[in-house]
Amino acid sequence: MAIVTRHGRLSSARRNDRKRQQRKRKCKNGGGRVHFIPRRLLCFNIPLRVFRILDKLSSGVKMSVFLCSVLVISLTRSQIITLSDLECDYINARSCCSKLNKWVVPEMIAQALAMLLMLGSMHWFVFLLNFPVASWNVYRYVKVPVGNMGVYDPTEIHNRGQLKSHMKEAMIKLGFHLLCFFIYLYSMILALIND
Repeated sequence: MAIVTRHGRLSSARRNDRKRQQRKRKCKNGGGRVHFIPRRLLCFNIPLRVFRILDKLSSGVKMSVFLCSVLVISLTRSQIITLSDLECDYINARSCCSKLNKWVVPEMIAQALAMLLMLGSMHWFVFLLNFPVASWNVYRYVKVPVGNMGVYDPTEIHNRGQLKSHMKEAMIKLGFHLLCFFIYLYSMILALIND
């Protein structure tokens, strides 16, 4: 039976009983944190320790994904600047293509690293959101014709409107990566606040 004083507060015996119950709940949950484990993952017999470790690393993973996103945005921005310089004839096609081809592999590595981090931290939606763009980058890199300098070839960049298509592709990628940047920024801030 709860004893209420005239000021509407619980008696000290009732408060102490509530504190004891809260401490018991904290011990059962592992320090007071509630770990959400999806039901579909429980059938794999993954130990609870793995989920606790992933939960602790969540803010670090989000920070790494955020930094990879900043790197990819800066690479895409430099691609657009270099392609617009070629369009205005400020640089020749050979130097433009050598600059652009130098950053194709680091862009793929940064995006693959971000996707692996998202997959490891079980952010399925963001992983599936990035999968088509990463697969398009790998497809472009693998399908380079024999004899070309790379994805960007100086002999073919002015033919068949490739310059315009490369520029359009870079603009679409920049818009996509900016959208992902704000998603990562929001989730990183949310993870830092929750920790």
